[in-house]
Amino acid sequence: MIDKLKILVVDDSLSARMLLKSAFSESIKKNSYFFEASNGEEAVEIFKQENPNIIFMDLTMPKMNGMEALQEIKKISPEAIVVMVTADRQKETKKELVAAGAANVLNKPVDEDELREICAKIAFGG
Repeated sequence: MIDKLKILVVDDSLSARMLLKSAFSESIKKNSYFFEASNGEEAVEIFKQENPNIIFMDLTMPKMNGMEALQEIKKISPEAIVVMVTADRQKETKKELVAAGAANVLNKPVDEDELREICAKIAFGG
């Protein structure tokens, strides 16, 4: 069991990052450290420095997109937990992301219950 979760939220939109963070329950907010990145390159750098327990990452971003960042992070740490967050609802996209190592794929707008469930599983080792 983890004392405090380290959560990395990656999206090129500040409002999307704020919206995602606001979707977390109060208990998760209280028991977590949040880090933010606005593109895949920043996400990879923050991952190297902070080694977050979970990453919530947008797919479409400048500099390095979510798929490229996911692949880089998985090279560094194959056990990294990356949840992709995307407006793309195509089954093929989801399959590609899971094949590349995504632990889960959430659709925008993010469902708060789904978000809580994912965090609970990670926090309690399930």
